[in-house]
Amino acid sequence: MAYVRNVGQIAARISSAYVINENGTVAGSYTTLNVTIAPGKVETVTINNVPANELGRVVQIKVVTQDGVEATYILTLRG
Repeated sequence: MAYVRNVGQIAARISSAYVINENGTVAGSYTTLNVTIAPGKVETVTINNVPANELGRVVQIKVVTQDGVEATYILTLRG
């Protein structure tokens, strides 16, 4: 689960998320998300079925809006 804040002036619709491993390879892609975030609000984005071999590792989580705006977070995956 990731917390995403909309710092823009209009609603943002998160449409996809990606788990990118230390080598820059996409380890998981989730392209059927549909999370709408009002301006100034925070919502959770749940990413299920993360590859087990990535748990405990530092990865990038990239979330992408329907309009193509991206945000990337670096974190350690926990199981």
